[in-house]
Amino acid sequence: MNKHGIRALAVSLVIFSACATSGGKNGTQPSGRTNTKGRTTSVPSLTGPGAASSEGAAVREIQTLYSKGAYEAALSKIREFEQRFPKSNQIGYVDNLHGLIFLAEKNPSEAISYFQKSIKHPGLGKNFTDYIIYNLATAQIEAGQTEEALKSLDGVHPENLDQDTRMKLYHLRSQIHLKRESYLDAARDAMSSSRFVPDAQIAHLRTTRDAPLTALTERALSKIDNTLALEQLYRDSETAPLADLILLELVRKEMAVSNFEKASQYQGILAAKFPDSPSSALAAELIGAAQSTAPADPQAIGVLLPLKGKFAKWGARSLQGIELALRMFNSGDSDSKLTLIVEDSGEEPERAIAALNRLVLHHHVIAVIGPLLSKGIEQINQRAQELRVPLISLARYTATSADHVVQGGLTMKIQAEEVAKYALERLNLRRFAILAPRDKIGEEAARSFWDAVEANGGEIVGFESYSPGETDFRQPVDKLSGLYYTEARQRELDALAKEREVNRIRKRTRKTEQYFALKPIVNYDAVFIPDEPRISGQILPTFAYRDVDHVRFLGTSAWNSADFISRAQHSAENAIFVDAFFPEAENPAIRTFIENYRSTFGQDPTAMEALSYDAAKILEYAVSRGATNRAELLANLKAVNRQTGVTGRISYKDGQLTRNLQILTIQNGRIREVTVPR
Repeated sequence: MNKHGIRALAVSLVIFSACATSGGKNGTQPSGRTNTKGRTTSVPSLTGPGAASSEGAAVREIQTLYSKGAYEAALSKIREFEQRFPKSNQIGYVDNLHGLIFLAEKNPSEAISYFQKSIKHPGLGKNFTDYIIYNLATAQIEAGQTEEALKSLDGVHPENLDQDTRMKLYHLRSQIHLKRESYLDAARDAMSSSRFVPDAQIAHLRTTRDAPLTALTERALSKIDNTLALEQLYRDSETAPLADLILLELVRKEMAVSNFEKASQYQGILAAKFPDSPSSALAAELIGAAQSTAPADPQAIGVLLPLKGKFAKWGARSLQGIELALRMFNSGDSDSKLTLIVEDSGEEPERAIAALNRLVLHHHVIAVIGPLLSKGIEQINQRAQELRVPLISLARYTATSADHVVQGGLTMKIQAEEVAKYALERLNLRRFAILAPRDKIGEEAARSFWDAVEANGGEIVGFESYSPGETDFRQPVDKLSGLYYTEARQRELDALAKEREVNRIRKRTRKTEQYFALKPIVNYDAVFIPDEPRISGQILPTFAYRDVDHVRFLGTSAWNSADFISRAQHSAENAIFVDAFFPEAENPAIRTFIENYRSTFGQDPTAMEALSYDAAKILEYAVSRGATNRAELLANLKAVNRQTGVTGRISYKDGQLTRNLQILTIQNGRIREVTVPR
């Protein structure tokens, strides 16, 4: 098991698969084989002496089994091959396959040793060596050996690779340089990677900011402060498909120091050479906004929420929480009365950014509350940063930090940290497993929980993930519990076979199951499962079904739901999760908020309304301290310390509104608050 498998940079790895004929310089071209992490791996196809022999047929059989994911069968055939052909000149190909299997099964250290053996084998064709060196680098990254991986990649001869592999080689080098904070090298390799993108995909690459290579390039460029270096990089990369991003970054850099003349020059180059690029339109918008921006209205608060479409009901609830806070503020003794200016964010980032532009450039709001949706949050935050407008985000996903963005929502990061801290400090649990969905939210939750456990002296002993929409969780549960990789438990299997022989048991039935099934190995005290009730409600009973008991289940605010209890049933008993708002809490501030909300809107509030209410109250507090412009307001927001809210005492820390979340559990089929000394 490998901690690096879920780390953000560690790494959108690309490995390559079966080299067939035709393609690169020496007539080889990889075809993809995806492993359990969604990465492709390199399996050179058999050529040269012995290809048509029984040895060659055996190698092809192993390769076929690997490509189908039948790793145990492939390993068995590898052992058989090594016994039958100990001096085969095809052993290098077999070692590579052996390494790929270890890599797929999350054992990069063993994979490294087999790739190194494969590379050294004299029978391996030179044409394939570079592909296997790439596999070695991939395994080294999985093992946390970043510097060694870079050295390996430096030893690859790109001219020996096909176009697709070259693209991914430079992409991987760029990721490593970014992690090493060698930002110029990262940008240069990203530009090289873009040169090998197929023509049919270039338009998508330029227009989709979430495309991995585009996002990687933008991150690297944003960290380069030397404009002369950026100018040289552009001259070296003028013909690269992503060269427009360099010009856009130069516009931003010059705008940041109010050098509008220089910024306009770069924007002119963008308009001339990349007229259809979103970078050209954004650069023009940035310059136009800087030239026309009026002073902020200190009484105008912007709101950016989805008000139409499938998320409209959530936007409406959030808006009601904000409106309630404003009514209470405006009914007070202050002479300053605030006005809400509401814009529909829609469901797409482009619409949200256009709405943000209107709030700032047309309505001149001093700050913005929103957005609510996580989709496109990186782009929206970037735009708020460019406009230099304080923005209190209500999204669940923690985007890249930006000085003008304050995270006010209940993020997965906050929840994971709080539940980990409680499990370690109050329940005295030390060893944990993680079972998380393979999406942006699940990855953030898993990464944050892992970090929090280690920071507080605990240990992660198991990690598995599953595809969003999965309905059968036996395999990941078995992997966490020693029931999947049974080859390591052969003695126990042999002992069961002997017991069946002694007891003359021939048929597997419910009564004789104990003589066939291995017992689970449960070396963890609790499992963290950051998913919604529909999924978590299936996962928890699966542990019981696989005879995994006496473990605690840890979750997120999504479990604060009757739906979760009805789905998980008895398995949910004593589960621990967190939320920012629990209506049954014995807290006078919460009782007052519920009564005011109920009397105003005729319904009971949820956590969404409570979080939105508190975001507005914090913003009102910052305004009331005498802010007349956005810079003063931002300074006031960053000075917030233990302000009373309905979601706890709120403080600003590292771009986040922090609060002590409420610890909740399930007892006798009911959600109850756990009293925690603060």
